[in-house]
Amino acid sequence: MYNPALEIDFLALEDNWKEQPLEYMKVSQKFVDATAVRDELKLELEELMASKDSEARAALAESNGRVTEAMVSNYIINDEEVQATKRRLLAATKDVNTFSAEKNAFEHRKKALECLVQLYATSYFTQQTENKSAEALSNEKVREAQQTALEDSSGTQRMRRRRNKVNG
Repeated sequence: MYNPALEIDFLALEDNWKEQPLEYMKVSQKFVDATAVRDELKLELEELMASKDSEARAALAESNGRVTEAMVSNYIINDEEVQATKRRLLAATKDVNTFSAEKNAFEHRKKALECLVQLYATSYFTQQTENKSAEALSNEKVREAQQTALEDSSGTQRMRRRRNKVNG
C-alpha cells in the first residue's frame, strides 16, 4: 500500500517539514488501531478455543467414551468458527505489519528531509543546478528514489540471493 504523502517535493521542503509530524501521527494512529484490533482477535481466538475445548471433550466423550488430546486438538482445528477467527487474525496481523512498514517509511522520510535540508543549507544543489532547472532536478531525484525503493522492496535477502544465483 503506497502512501502519496511519503513523496518529497524538492521545491517545497518547508511544506514537507510542516506536514511530516501530522502525516507520521496519522499512520501511527492507524498502527495503534490495527494493533488493538489484532490483540482483540487474539483474545477472542483464545476464548473461543477454550470454549471449543470444553465442547470437544463433551462431544467426543459422548460419542467415543475415550478422549485423547489429539482428538480434542483435531476437533478444534476443524471447527469452522475457529478457522474463520484465525483468518481474521491473519488479516489483522497483515494490517499491523503494513502500518508498521508505513510508519517506518515516514521515519525514513524524516531522515531524508533532514539530509536534504542539510544539503541545501550547504549550497550543495547550487553547483549542480547551473545546467538543470530545479524542477528537472526534482523530478529526476524523485524518479531515482522511486526506482531505488522499488528495487529495495523486490523481496527479502533470501529471495535476492536466489535471484543472484540464477542470474549470476
